[in-house]
Amino acid sequence: MNEFHLEPLLLTVSQTAERLNLSEKTVRRYISNGELPLVRIGSAIRVPEVALRKWIEDNTLYNDSCVELVPSNTGEHICNSISETASTTCPTSRHRDAKLDALLEPVTSR
Repeated sequence: MNEFHLEPLLLTVSQTAERLNLSEKTVRRYISNGELPLVRIGSAIRVPEVALRKWIEDNTLYNDSCVELVPSNTGEHICNSISETASTTCPTSRHRDAKLDALLEPVTSR
């Protein structure tokens, strides 16, 4: 017989809190604020596993400011060093806006 573990489709508040490494109180607050999706089955509250993954993805912040962490020559820890090259060669928001504006300008015939 093949044994495999299926992920539950619906998670309890406790299971959700454990997966997010948060307290149950915080998860309940997110649910009551409408921040976390839920399914009600009678009086039971469940969080859909698929919706939880999407919520995590939607709330993940990415570093789009072009700063990269690199080890320094002074022996600092990697998390305490910022690449000077990366911070000086990456476009600023003003540069990005100018490039986007140029792309959006109507094409004129020559």
